[in-house]
Amino acid sequence: MIEVLIVDDQKTVQEIIKSYIEADPGLELVGCASDGKEAIELIKLHHPHVVLMDIEMPIMDGLEATQIISEQFVNTNVLIITVHNEDTYLDTALQVGAKGYLKKNTPEKELINAI
Repeated sequence: MIEVLIVDDQKTVQEIIKSYIEADPGLELVGCASDGKEAIELIKLHHPHVVLMDIEMPIMDGLEATQIISEQFVNTNVLIITVHNEDTYLDTALQVGAKGYLKKNTPEKELINAI
């Protein structure tokens, strides 16, 4: 069972991704966070295998949180899921430790396969 944490400040996005994860018997949702700081607290509690991380969020953005997660939680992989398509975001995300980069409009099957 792959444990997943969703991190996005938009509740609608959380709910859509949550429905994808809950429909897959090989995945288990361990929680949802609305910013990077909350995500780190939930990772300390649940130790998920995968974090689906938005970039633009209040308090702590996804890139800063990804760097902390990559340094402190080596068994947790971060997949960036964002509306941004610019190479600078992709390059930065990979530099701070993200294992993948997906657009928010990625089809459900592709998202599940990435996890």
